[in-house]
Amino acid sequence: MTSNSSKRRIVLQGKEEDLKSAITVLIGIKQLIETYDLGHWVGYPVHDFAKNWNEALRLKLIWAEQKHPPWRPIHTKWYTMPECTISSVKKSAIDWKNIRTIMGGSTGYSWGTFRATGTIKGKEKRRAGKVRIQGNSAKEAEKMLREVMKLSSAELGNFTVSEMKISNVSPRYQAKKVYPAFFVVSNNGYDANKVGSKDPPKPKVKKFPVWMDEPPAEFLSELNWVLSNKFDYE
Repeated sequence: MTSNSSKRRIVLQGKEEDLKSAITVLIGIKQLIETYDLGHWVGYPVHDFAKNWNEALRLKLIWAEQKHPPWRPIHTKWYTMPECTISSVKKSAIDWKNIRTIMGGSTGYSWGTFRATGTIKGKEKRRAGKVRIQGNSAKEAEKMLREVMKLSSAELGNFTVSEMKISNVSPRYQAKKVYPAFFVVSNNGYDANKVGSKDPPKPKVKKFPVWMDEPPAEFLSELNWVLSNKFDYE
């Protein structure tokens, strides 16, 4: 027995009675996972990524070409999922609606080959790294750079906007509308005095969906967990 969906095929073989139950299970699994972006973080060393930054609190913003999942409805087609990482994040700025608005809300923003790169300065005006974001024009890239920096307590220093010169432009680099999909909060603000000679605790990392019109019911409880100063000092 064969089932087709978006050119994907599953072939089942066996007794009729066994196939009936197997088909029911497969349909249930498909309905359960089809709205989730499974695999986006597979193989990505997210905890190592969080450890590599000096700042206690960081934020990663992720956009998608579609307003709603599934993010890759056609398996063979390339879909852009731009990202932007922000350091020295203000706790007060980590508000679901605030972040969704900064990411463009229901209208999204125009992504493209113009890249804005800004130097940011933290405490005592020391350099705290860089932030990068792309737009379909120099003006759009600069606008989005200033928008995402509203989430940081650091100061935006010098910045440049340059166009990526790409020959034989493939679909992945063509200008397009992108929409808020997720944001990821990583908290590495453990108490160094509690570590001693032991290995430091793993950072707390939480990925939040931001593609819907309202925050998920569990948003506040999960945000409180990831922002809390409670770490596992084993």
